[in-house]
Amino acid sequence: MSPMSLLFQFLLVSSIATNSSSTMMMMMVQAQECAPNGVCDTHPRCSVWKEEGECKKSAGYMQRYCPVSCGYANTPKHTAAELLEQSIQFGVKQEATGESKELTLGVIVKTIEYMKEPRDVHFCKNKHEFCSFWATVGECDGNPGWMQANCGPACGNCK
Repeated sequence: MSPMSLLFQFLLVSSIATNSSSTMMMMMVQAQECAPNGVCDTHPRCSVWKEEGECKKSAGYMQRYCPVSCGYANTPKHTAAELLEQSIQFGVKQEATGESKELTLGVIVKTIEYMKEPRDVHFCKNKHEFCSFWATVGECDGNPGWMQANCGPACGNCK
């Protein structure tokens, strides 16, 4: 599903919600999930899209609008600096700055969890400081061969 079709669905659902009863509005609010840290999905179809594989297909959009459903709303147990230092154990120290800082840190948290499972860390490394950022913008699916070879941990794709 393209970001444009996701936007269309969002506008369609928003339109339906504003033109229907308060019961419909209550159902839509209840459909949104929130994490203990207060981060919430901002679209009622997030869980459906997750089941359809959109967390990977449209990663940038989904991480922004459906962080709980896609698993990016975890409250880090460490500061940003500590997470960046921990990223070294899986290759090159990752960068997380600007507007995508929180999403990139979310990828690093997921990488740390993913790499806790037995993996051959000698061959699966993040070879570029922007691997985790590229994962947030969908490059794991958009350029899978290169990303697996150069950013396997960030993509959760170590074989």
